[in-house]
Amino acid sequence: MTQEEAIRKALDYVQTIGLKIGSIVDVRYLDLNSLDEMAKDCPPDILDTYKSVRKSFRNHWVVAFRIHDVPGQVSCPDDRLVCVFETGEVTLFSSP
Repeated sequence: MTQEEAIRKALDYVQTIGLKIGSIVDVRYLDLNSLDEMAKDCPPDILDTYKSVRKSFRNHWVVAFRIHDVPGQVSCPDDRLVCVFETGEVTLFSSP
């Protein structure tokens, strides 16, 4: 899947679910190599967590959209992340 295809799928997804978002602020492709690179200096006490994540990891694009600010509303984080997997599956990123 190309970056352009991932962006199109992410845009279609947020439109379909009616999510109010702003412009795209970042697009990244994550694969096992990038995961391994991020974990290169992983502290020993979270090494087991990294190994667990690596077993279930799937290559995907992450498209970050700016969240519209609504007066009087506190929003955190500033970006909304949409994951587009190689299979074509699209989902909002949810942190644990």
